[in-house]
Amino acid sequence: QAVATVANSRNTILTIGGNSTTAIGGRGTALVSGLGSEIRLTGSDSLLRVATGPQSVGLLTVSDQASISSMNLVVGDSGGTGVLKADRATLNLSGQQTGDALVGAGVFVGNGGGIGIMTLANGSQLNITNPGTAGAGMSLGGLGSRPLGSGSLTLSGASQLNITAAPGLAYLQVGRNGTGLLEVKGASTVNVGDGNITIARLADSAGTLLISENSVVNAGWLGVGRYKDATGDFNGGVGTALLTNGALNAQTIVIGSKGYLGGTGTIAGNVTNYGTFSPGNSPGTLEIDGDFTAAAGSRVILEVESNASGGFNTDRIV
Repeated sequence: QAVATVANSRNTILTIGGNSTTAIGGRGTALVSGLGSEIRLTGSDSLLRVATGPQSVGLLTVSDQASISSMNLVVGDSGGTGVLKADRATLNLSGQQTGDALVGAGVFVGNGGGIGIMTLANGSQLNITNPGTAGAGMSLGGLGSRPLGSGSLTLSGASQLNITAAPGLAYLQVGRNGTGLLEVKGASTVNVGDGNITIARLADSAGTLLISENSVVNAGWLGVGRYKDATGDFNGGVGTALLTNGALNAQTIVIGSKGYLGGTGTIAGNVTNYGTFSPGNSPGTLEIDGDFTAAAGSRVILEVESNASGGFNTDRIV
């Protein structure tokens, strides 16, 4: 409970697998299972890490109504390989650091050349909350301070990812400067409020968003191979967003020059295309409740296939 300041930073840290960003790490395994069971970090600038350091391996399983709580969570960092499995469980990240980092609550998966894998199954919830000035969010595949890495998150069985921050300060990055994958299936939900979702943020990144099986993604702004800052929005890396009977809701959706958005389902928001927009899953229909703007050099791809009666089936934009 020591006070953390910029001059005298203090941390409360639990690491499962490895302990150093530079030294070769070991293997760690933790299981939290059953109603009332939990890992709770309550000290200054708390941090839960799963696999930190070269060759480290970490596995954390949270199941059967158990929970974990901290300010920040890192899975697969600095060359480590980390796995976090939540099955009918709750993960709560909240608060804002006061030490030298000055960051808000966040989850960071696959950083610094590490590999991170997270799964939320059977009604699990991941809640990231911070009303302060540093915002709250999640990054899959690289950070500004520890670039590169591979991070993935899969939601299934009506699970939820909820990011709550001050207006405009919630974020979700799928492939910041590494490789990221976000799969939302089985009637699961991602809620970022009025915040931003970026698929493949920077030029050398790759990011993929898959929404299927009546799942829903909600945000204020979403970029596919496109990122946004205070001065505007700009082309990023290779981004892909594919719907298969899913829903994407965002006031503004921008497809970058190396971005691809397509599939079947519904989009609620105004779409601007600098890259490739391809409705249907050969064939199929993608419905837009909003405007569609095709910028110079962009492409709209509609596929056609023959049917058994001498006619044709085609993809459709509604």
